[in-house]
Amino acid sequence: MPTTDEDDAVEQIKRKALPSSIGLHYGKQICGHPWVLYSWIEMVEQVIIEAILDTTNESYIIVNAPPQTGKSSWCGLLLPFWYTGYFPDNQLMYISYSDDFSRMRGTDVRRMHERYGADLFGTSIDPDIASSGEWRIAGHFGGMLSVGVGGLITGRPGHLIVIDDLIKNSEEAASAATKKMHLSEWDNTISTRLQPGGTVIIIA
Repeated sequence: MPTTDEDDAVEQIKRKALPSSIGLHYGKQICGHPWVLYSWIEMVEQVIIEAILDTTNESYIIVNAPPQTGKSSWCGLLLPFWYTGYFPDNQLMYISYSDDFSRMRGTDVRRMHERYGADLFGTSIDPDIASSGEWRIAGHFGGMLSVGVGGLITGRPGHLIVIDDLIKNSEEAASAATKKMHLSEWDNTISTRLQPGGTVIIIA
């Protein structure tokens, strides 16, 4: 019969096993309301986790889902927290349409580590590298770099690159110049930062 310590260990594994597990256990504290695990997230999560665990091949995944269906909370909060907790020596890059938006995400994920990291992953934030735009896991080489498209990422590695909300509004969506800039940024900068066996996720 399992002991109390074994039960606690099993419960902790359940809480952190997947990004969605964290959402189901801590969603109200993180999002301000219970987090909903939509069926499409379960499917996408399996694909993304398999890609992340395959460190032999590079993977490129596009997540296309309607607004208000959990894609940004999963890809922008739960996945970065889970990834930097399980792989503290790897670097996650989060890129969006602006520095401000990306840094907001960086701040949110950093706060999740400050509140739950020690309990779930035994992690803490390095006090010397702890800005909203860039923070590192204490005692490790990895963390999260959060920039707007066109931001400074030259010379920085990306084991997991999350590109979220790259288009700010309908005007940008209709702009040929914006599309050309995004393509140039991908070809000349972002794609060159992906490390061997790394994963790129684009949220559309």
